[in-house]
Amino acid sequence: MLLATFFKVHPGYLVDDPEGYSTELVSSLGAPEDKLDFWLIAGAERFHDDAELASALVKLSPAR
Repeated sequence: MLLATFFKVHPGYLVDDPEGYSTELVSSLGAPEDKLDFWLIAGAERFHDDAELASALVKLSPAR
């Protein structure tokens, strides 16, 4: 704390993060929209020969 005060930085700046530390939220649960998006994009790739169908599937994708 003394060094952080002296250098006018956050105390965490002066130390390393523990192994496996992440600033992002991690969840083993996938959002239903992610599954739907994956399914629609996979369908668009599968039916790439049918341009209208592939385009419609991509447009329906929530990530669009």
